[in-house]
Amino acid sequence: MRRLPDPNLFSVSGLAERAQNNHYIRQTFGEMYNLDAGAVTVLKTTTEYRKEGNAEVENKEGLFSITGHPGGRAGIEFIAPFKDQSVYTISFLCKGIHPWH
Repeated sequence: MRRLPDPNLFSVSGLAERAQNNHYIRQTFGEMYNLDAGAVTVLKTTTEYRKEGNAEVENKEGLFSITGHPGGRAGIEFIAPFKDQSVYTISFLCKGIHPWH
């Protein structure tokens, strides 16, 4: 079982709260989350993204293929449809042509 200790050790007010001028920082202790609990939701990938660094990006039917090249960061950035102050586990498949060192 995978567990995540204190994911809310520090949290801040959400966008809606800040819009109402309700700003705060909350500190909690002793929480433990079971990362294997809950429902699985597969989100559709976005068509709006920004290329980062020296990368070639191909998007076919919602599957991104990213080829990175030497010289720093290489990938994509996009806005994910997550709600404020929730705990998410993000997973993805990665396949390379060279072994990791």
